[in-house]
Amino acid sequence: MSRGGPLPGEWALHPEVVKQVWAQFGRAEVDLFTSRHNSHCALWFSMALSDDPPLGVDAFAHESCPRKLLYAFPPLRLILPLLGRVRRERLSVILVAPDRVGAPWYSELTQMKVGQVWAIPQVWGAMSQEAGAIGALPTLGQPLQAWLLRGTG
Repeated sequence: MSRGGPLPGEWALHPEVVKQVWAQFGRAEVDLFTSRHNSHCALWFSMALSDDPPLGVDAFAHESCPRKLLYAFPPLRLILPLLGRVRRERLSVILVAPDRVGAPWYSELTQMKVGQVWAIPQVWGAMSQEAGAIGALPTLGQPLQAWLLRGTG
C-alpha cells in the first residue's frame, strides 16, 4: 500500500477459492510466486528475501523446480517464461491466468493444458492483496481461470 495502492503483480486468490482449485486439480505442494502473507503451500518461493522463503528467492533463479505439483499465480509478464520452463523441465503446474486469447502465451498454454480449464468464481474478494485487506473480483483484464498444465519437453 505504501507504494500507491494495489500492485499489478501481487494478487492472491482467497484460501476458499484455492480449496476449490485443489478440488479440481489436486493439491499443489509448491507455490512458485508468493510471499509469506499469502502462500497456499508449505513449500514456496518468494521474490523477497525478507520473506525467508523455505525454497528460496525467485523460482526462476534456481536451476530446477521441485518435481511436485506446482501452483503459480504469477505476474502477467512472467507467464511466458514460466510456460517455457514448464515445457523444458516437463513440470506439472496449476496456473492461474486470465482468459486472454490474444496474449502471446495463450497458444502455448492451450497446448500444455490437461483436461478442462476451471473458471475462478466471479465473487468480490476472490482475489486480494495485502493479506486480504484489498479485495477484488478475480479479473486481470479478463476473468481468471485455473489451468492444469504438463510440459512435454
